[in-house]
Amino acid sequence: MGSLRTNSDITERKRAEQELAESEARFRALAESSPLAIFVSRDKKVVLANPACAKLFGAPSPENLIGKTALDLFDPASRSLVRERIRVDSEEVPLVEVRILRLDGTPVDVEATASPFLGQGVKAIQVLLRDITERKQAEEGLAESEARYRLLTESSQDLIFIIDRDDRVRYVNSAAAQALRRSPGDVVGRSRTELFDAETSAAMGLSLDRAFESGESMHAESELTYPSGSAWIATMLVPIKDNDNVTAVFGVSRDITERKRAEQELAESEARFRALAESSPLAIFVNRNDKVFLANPACAKLFGASSPEDLLGKTALDLFDPASRSLVRERIRVDSEEVPLVEVRILRLDGTPVDVEATASPFLDQGVKAIQVLLRNITERKRAEEALHESEKRYRTLVESAHDWVWEVGERGVYTFASQQVFDILGYRPDELLGKTPFELMPPDEAQRVGAQFAAIAEKREAFRNLVNVNGHKDGRLVILETNGVPIFDVSGDFCGYRGTDRDITERTRAEELAARQAERIKQTLTSVVDVTSNIVELRDPYTAGHQRRVTELAVKIAESLGLSGHEIDDIRVAGLLHDMGKAGVPTEILSKPGQLSPVEFELVKGHGEAGYRLAVSAQMAEPVAQMIHQHHERCDGSGYPQGLTGDQTLLGAKVLAVADVVEAMTSYRPYRPALGIEAALAEIERGSGRLYDAWVAEACIRLFNEDGFEFSKQ
Repeated sequence: MGSLRTNSDITERKRAEQELAESEARFRALAESSPLAIFVSRDKKVVLANPACAKLFGAPSPENLIGKTALDLFDPASRSLVRERIRVDSEEVPLVEVRILRLDGTPVDVEATASPFLGQGVKAIQVLLRDITERKQAEEGLAESEARYRLLTESSQDLIFIIDRDDRVRYVNSAAAQALRRSPGDVVGRSRTELFDAETSAAMGLSLDRAFESGESMHAESELTYPSGSAWIATMLVPIKDNDNVTAVFGVSRDITERKRAEQELAESEARFRALAESSPLAIFVNRNDKVFLANPACAKLFGASSPEDLLGKTALDLFDPASRSLVRERIRVDSEEVPLVEVRILRLDGTPVDVEATASPFLDQGVKAIQVLLRNITERKRAEEALHESEKRYRTLVESAHDWVWEVGERGVYTFASQQVFDILGYRPDELLGKTPFELMPPDEAQRVGAQFAAIAEKREAFRNLVNVNGHKDGRLVILETNGVPIFDVSGDFCGYRGTDRDITERTRAEELAARQAERIKQTLTSVVDVTSNIVELRDPYTAGHQRRVTELAVKIAESLGLSGHEIDDIRVAGLLHDMGKAGVPTEILSKPGQLSPVEFELVKGHGEAGYRLAVSAQMAEPVAQMIHQHHERCDGSGYPQGLTGDQTLLGAKVLAVADVVEAMTSYRPYRPALGIEAALAEIERGSGRLYDAWVAEACIRLFNEDGFEFSKQ
């Protein structure tokens, strides 16, 4: 019997071992590929573990964990919780956060859950561990980030805010609340319309609506009005999303008023530079922060660029030949008050070297340190100087056969050479001039004038052209010369003097003076013709004698007060003197009629504008004089004659004549009424301002009488 019991016990043990082996096989099949760390504890010992568990505990393999006390795998601070919550006899083991100890003693935060290990008759528990270190770090980082964010936003000078879809402020920092002259608590919960005026609120609403609709971050710049004042604000709007729904917008606004002002000043400065530089024949560029940020067309041409834009952003020093850069660095500086003339070599964009004459000056712009560099291409001059030096003998042959007098002066301005032609021009032999200066041949006043002019040129070593001066002939008569010259440099580049030519322009000058006098006589004759024409009209209408002259006097004064150009004023003067010349075709008895005109008679009078226009056109009188004569009775509302033009169809000069004509007529005697006086005339102009008469012209006329004290001359 004892032997049977023993066999029975062995059978049960074998069955348990087989079931355990099957259970372990199932465990391994499920756990080997699981990303979760899994181990099985039986009798408080680890009996099974998967690769993920070995990795979590820092073990070379799962076998390194087998046999270890399960509770020892946990941090001492977590063991009481593990002992309480993770038990073999527990049917349900809830999720719990604990800390394990890796084999090297490193603590690791994990999320643990467990369940009874399914094996017949075997009390064991299967434990699953998930590493939550990164989540913990993220939570801690988030908390620290929120703390830093609050510290940053509250100390920031930028205006920081959050606005929800209901247009309510959910958060503002201290700077934003201060700009609104409120406390943060008084701002939160309010809408835009409660915090800003209608215009500012509407401007903000456009940007916020786009951010809510697009769901994308956006940048906007606008001029807004706060209780603390107006300012230019740059705002970055970032949508806050819940899943894909935008629930609010986070905004950061910065005051960019000073930047805007600087940009405007810079734009104005650039506009001034462009206006001056665009038409300059000199190559000009502006260097700021060692970069080219402005250049003119002549500069682009000098460097072989397609347009000035091709030079922008280039390092200014790189535009010069390497052999010239040290000199450029030394002489052309932003902090230099005076940058003298210097000869250097530049590099075109294709690498071709070009000799230039460079000068520079600080670029005057508020708060901007820059330097304006002017470059003059002297390649041809250099070549000419070299060719001149090499072919001096041939040059002398040409000089002696030239019509002009050719000369050379040394560094001190004393003649060192004079060609034979000087005898034909001034009566001196060439040798008589050697040792003299050009100024010894001139009258004292002329010598002083030309000497000062030439000294300024010579100081800069510049070539000069068409320098007109008066010289004394040996026989005592005066000769007018036109002088051209270029500086002479030796092979070392040192200045030696000037070489040039003098041409006798006495006869040409006299001819030009005669032509000028003739032109003046013609101008006076034309003026007289205009005056005569005006007088003829007034002879036929004695009651309006002097009318055209007085209208012209007032019209010119109005035009001057409006700031019109001299040419425009001259046209108004001629049109004023002739504006009624069409009345020559109106019968005298109608012009002098003391009573009211009949409709037929009035139509005849109204035709004088058309008649005057045709006379002006037939005389080929330049526009716009003819048109002003035609339009001087037109009115802004279209009620005038002869064409019924409106204000935008009528010339400004005609509008000026219209006002002057009405004022003069009302202040003068007419056969059908006495003079009404200046008060009545100005009242009429003021009543019709903007309707009958141009408002700008009417205002200028009234101001002339009331403020400037204008009166018609008595002549």
